[in-house]
Amino acid sequence: MLAPSRQSRVSVIIPLFNHAKYIEKAIESVISQGDVVRELIVIDDGSKDDSLKIARDLGRSSEKIRVLSQPNQGAHATINRGIEESSGDLIAILNSDDFYLNGRLDTLVDFIDANPHVSLVGSKVRFVDQFGTEQANDWYLTGLAEHDRLNYEPAAFLNANIFVTTSNFLVRRRVFEEIGKFSSLRYAHDLEFLMRLLARGRHVLIHEKSLVAYRFHATNTIKENHSAVRAELALIGAFFLQLSARNLTQLNWHDIDLFQGILKKHALSDAVFICLVHFLSNPIDSLEKNPFDCNEKLRGAVASVI
Repeated sequence: MLAPSRQSRVSVIIPLFNHAKYIEKAIESVISQGDVVRELIVIDDGSKDDSLKIARDLGRSSEKIRVLSQPNQGAHATINRGIEESSGDLIAILNSDDFYLNGRLDTLVDFIDANPHVSLVGSKVRFVDQFGTEQANDWYLTGLAEHDRLNYEPAAFLNANIFVTTSNFLVRRRVFEEIGKFSSLRYAHDLEFLMRLLARGRHVLIHEKSLVAYRFHATNTIKENHSAVRAELALIGAFFLQLSARNLTQLNWHDIDLFQGILKKHALSDAVFICLVHFLSNPIDSLEKNPFDCNEKLRGAVASVI
């Protein structure tokens, strides 16, 4: 029997876009989590394949499933709409090509309840191919090791985001009310959210078990434009420094040295400097609007050093 503390706690949001091949597995992996799931909100973001039809057919199998649709707005906007539509005190996200492993939500609800000072939890990640076959990932293993070595999460996450994906987020609802929802970045809105949490003095934790599967396939968004990904990383690094500088207890010279070392390692120092100058002249609390979209000079200056 489900512990009362877990009963109907989690609203799960699936932003769906052109994943007709994978959405059934994603939905089934949520419903199989059991009574901890309060609701599953699937929002189709203007898919061109059969994704919406498949989701609607599956939605008839459980009263917990709500299937919505909208013109294409991007993953961040779709997730943000899901948050607004949801009612659970804990919110989880699952991208439509990924899937949960057995017992994920029970384990993570217990984990976050046991750590009341923590705003967001995740787990270690299993990597699979388009067929669901497990794959080794040296980048991830190295990132885990560097996370432990650095012992400073902002530098460690900028070096390698070992949460990997929004599919690995379980977040307290009140956090979105306190610091806002996801930014309009195309490739790294998950990392930006983590860094914004840390800049605001919030805490995150990763459970030792692998409880979510991240699927590699030919159309992963992150593969689209490497330079654009690096530009977003620079923007996030500068935005974090700007926010943290407002709270001097969040920064010390040791941490700054670690952060600077990661920027040098990834050849991002010049781009971060350019973005930081922009933020010092135009201080903001949110990347709800991507500065690159509305400032051609900033975009060009960063592109010239990436």
